[in-house]
Amino acid sequence: MPANKRNAPPLQQPKKKKKKQRTPQNAKEEEHTVVPLIGLRAIPPAARSGIMVYLRMDQVHGWRLVCKEFQRDCAPWHKVDLNIKSLHGMNLCLPRCLRDLRLLPCSVPLEDEFQQVTSKFLYLQCLSLRNVYFTEAQFAVVAQLQLLVRLDVHNCAGLTDAAMVHIAALPNLKHLDMSSCHHVTNDGMKLLATSQLEDLDIGHCTRLLEPGLLHLAQITSLQRLGFSSMYCITANGFARIMQELKSLVELDLTGNNLSDAAFECLAALRMLCRLDLTFSHSLSDVGLAHLIAIPSLQNLVLAHCRKITDNGLVLLANASKLVLLDLSGCAQLTAVGVAHLMPIPSLRIRFRGSFMA
Repeated sequence: MPANKRNAPPLQQPKKKKKKQRTPQNAKEEEHTVVPLIGLRAIPPAARSGIMVYLRMDQVHGWRLVCKEFQRDCAPWHKVDLNIKSLHGMNLCLPRCLRDLRLLPCSVPLEDEFQQVTSKFLYLQCLSLRNVYFTEAQFAVVAQLQLLVRLDVHNCAGLTDAAMVHIAALPNLKHLDMSSCHHVTNDGMKLLATSQLEDLDIGHCTRLLEPGLLHLAQITSLQRLGFSSMYCITANGFARIMQELKSLVELDLTGNNLSDAAFECLAALRMLCRLDLTFSHSLSDVGLAHLIAIPSLQNLVLAHCRKITDNGLVLLANASKLVLLDLSGCAQLTAVGVAHLMPIPSLRIRFRGSFMA
């Protein structure tokens, strides 16, 4: 062996790097590793939308806080209008965190399409089914949306008493529009008696009679009530309902047959701010005397109340908190009578198609 090799020092082996021991503190640092913003913004918007499909609601909320560009990415995912007929055979590419869904009107029964939609979007808070044909089976699917706060089933032909069982089972429901649902009867109305609704519209529900309407008195959490075209209610029944709904802020009595004496009970609603009496054919100057006793009334609609005269407006001049008054279509009123209301500060009056202040 050559002498130079024999006398050479032994080769030193490279030292192995010690693996960094994983500790809870290191794990926490890795969890909060920040991805450079410039890298995320370089991703095309279409690709970012594809990523968002797989995010939870809290993750989407964090996404939209990054920058204005990401906030625009999130905007389409909070509210979506969907044509349910176009879903057949399609894979939905919508995020699980969708909060507001409006199904476009459809007059044919839906089969599996709606179940395909709702099974993915359990975070839904607002659902609109206006003018959509639904069956009891589809309403059973709606009952799975436990976070639902607002439901609009206006003119939904499939809403029956059996379907109302599923709606009444929604634990967080606060706003329900079931106007023009002509198959709901008193039995269906009874199911809502134990609910915590704050906003309810039952206008034009033609099969609801006074015994069913009296169940409204048990929904003491109501703040807004749509009560239009309820011709079956009597003055006594109306008073029994109103004396229990102390939290009412807005009341729609469009198209009622109530007599002047029936409005006396409204004086007990100390929080009532808006009252709509459009087409109240029996309301006269005597009834106006009861309305001025409502302490918080600010918005009063008397459109097409044809028995009101200028003498009644003299009484309304004492309603100093009024902010908006609609007198359009009141045939017996004149500009002379309206002039009595001018001293009320901040009052805007709609009269003969224009506003007066």
